[in-house]
Amino acid sequence: MIACSLVGEPSTDHHPPEMHQEASLELPTEALLQAAEKADLLVIGSPGRHIVRSTTLGSTSHALVHYSDCAVAVVR
Repeated sequence: MIACSLVGEPSTDHHPPEMHQEASLELPTEALLQAAEKADLLVIGSPGRHIVRSTTLGSTSHALVHYSDCAVAVVR
């Protein structure tokens, strides 16, 4: 799993913020829950486009929505 995070305050000069990447050998849920401890927001993708999956979350998304220390946005 590779996680990216923004470092620093938002900028008004239209320059992209500094990015930080981290690779982990842990299970995605465990690594993302640890990252959530020092984050304001986690943005994660939803699983697939199957009709049933459009109304349900995957196991990682479900765990993060329910147990994260910060806000979680699930996007398609």
